[in-house]
Amino acid sequence: QNTWTFGLNRLFLGYFTGPGDKVYADIASLPAISEAETPALGSLAHLIERFSSWHSHLQQARSADKWSTILKQILIDFFDPGTEEDNQNAFTMLHETISDFAQQCLEASLADTLDWSVVQQHIGTVLNRSKSGQTFLNGKLTFCNMVPMRSIPFRVICILGMNDTAFPRSQHPPSFDLIARNPQVGDRNRRNDDRYLFLEALLSARDIFYVSWEGRNQQDNSPRPPSVVVDELRNYITRACTPTPESNTIHTGIKHLLQPFSKHYFDSVSPLQSYAGQWLPSPLEKTETSFLPKTLPPADEKWLQPDITTLVRFWSHPVQFFIQERLRIQLFKNDDSIADNEAFLLGRKEQYLLEEEILQVYDSMDIRNHKKEFLLASGILPSKQFGRLEYEELEDRIQSLASRAQAFNRDTVEPVEFQINTGKFQLRGWLTELYEAGRLIARPAKVQAKDLLRLWIHHLVLNHHAPHGVQSESIHIALDRTARLLPVAEPLAELNKLLFFYYQGLSEPLHFYPRTSYAWAVAKEGKKQSAAEKVWYSGYKYRGEGEDNAYRIALRNLDPLDQQFEALTDIFSPLVDHLESNDESA
Repeated sequence: QNTWTFGLNRLFLGYFTGPGDKVYADIASLPAISEAETPALGSLAHLIERFSSWHSHLQQARSADKWSTILKQILIDFFDPGTEEDNQNAFTMLHETISDFAQQCLEASLADTLDWSVVQQHIGTVLNRSKSGQTFLNGKLTFCNMVPMRSIPFRVICILGMNDTAFPRSQHPPSFDLIARNPQVGDRNRRNDDRYLFLEALLSARDIFYVSWEGRNQQDNSPRPPSVVVDELRNYITRACTPTPESNTIHTGIKHLLQPFSKHYFDSVSPLQSYAGQWLPSPLEKTETSFLPKTLPPADEKWLQPDITTLVRFWSHPVQFFIQERLRIQLFKNDDSIADNEAFLLGRKEQYLLEEEILQVYDSMDIRNHKKEFLLASGILPSKQFGRLEYEELEDRIQSLASRAQAFNRDTVEPVEFQINTGKFQLRGWLTELYEAGRLIARPAKVQAKDLLRLWIHHLVLNHHAPHGVQSESIHIALDRTARLLPVAEPLAELNKLLFFYYQGLSEPLHFYPRTSYAWAVAKEGKKQSAAEKVWYSGYKYRGEGEDNAYRIALRNLDPLDQQFEALTDIFSPLVDHLESNDESA
């Protein structure tokens, strides 16, 4: 599992067998690909086959001459220099490096066989080695080291990193260096050479001579002295130059700020100016305005005819719905990239998705066994015995949930289509998960506030529409408890309230947050504010609801727990009044 061959086998099995969860020779099929994707699949399979073939060739030790032949074949097999000069030069350089390797081994009379690791290390070292003799003046801006005999005149010369301990360079001769132990007149002195290099650089500058060093310690902000040659130059300038009439002192240095992103680099007051766009403060940081200065005009009439799925999605996250649907702003999501390391345990999200799949087929032992074999063969579960143990834990975790669900869902009722006209709104959709005992939902997770809202909206429609043969109750079976909603006397009035605030929430971000609003609604008098703040704000080892990206954008510079928030918590009041809950965690 978790190999290219494993994935290709699943793709080809799905291509030949068509749609459906099929298992053949411990391989689970993937959904059939389209005809337009078939050439890409063939090209991918050919590429993986070439990788596998050459990988097996590289495992055998051979002479340098044979290594040269194989590496050149690999180069031709995988690289096309094309017509661009840079690609052709790179291809030629790789080809010459391989030829030089074989020639060096021949000149050294090295006839022994070599492992791939030896060849790889040598060629890697050669390719990573900087070229000597490269062009010194290769453009308008030249970067180079300070070396002797480069005293070529330049209009501008900049020397960086001139700290006290960095320049002149300190000498640390080895213990066996007899010349350093017994110095004589005329011996080379590295520090004197560096002092001369600095003088050469100074004489080569025609217009500007720029020197910089780290003037403050990054940890404690204590002063750090420049190089001794810089100090000598500054002292000489101070003694030799005459101050201007406007100033009585000679300025031989500019003190920059510690961080390059300091706002003083970008204002008009400071004499220091920066032109680095990556550090330019965002306009959002300069303003204190809210995200939406005023309410938007009413939404189009099409929003007056929502289906029940749209209404449920709105109340699951009104602020996010407003940003994405009315403003058409897509919020960025968390990174869903594939992990580099093989997982031996499932994450909570993967566990939940698999538990839902198992729960749907829990009543049939044959289908459950097929589902188990398919999951094991698909690579979704960890490999071999790890996967079997993980699957057994998933079944054990939902056993109680499935048993409680089976007590209610004996007599199913076909889904019912509905259309409710109330005032200016028209609500339509389908009532599903219907049984004679009422509407039943089973979910392998703890009950959340948005689950209760979803259940409540469907429950109001159930009570108003009153399908034949179905009781006016709704049941949500979760891992921690079973929530039951009792019949509602006036469901249309509650639907009207939900639809009214739904339409208002299309013009402004409503201060309604399911988790926080529910915490306020169920808390006792005098403790509602603290209960809401505990859920909204983050604390030690838990993430508050207010950290959601949609809230951080839409509620910027606003009080989230204001009077509108308190008023909208009444959405939960009738729900709580009709809610019965049995704790199943024990």
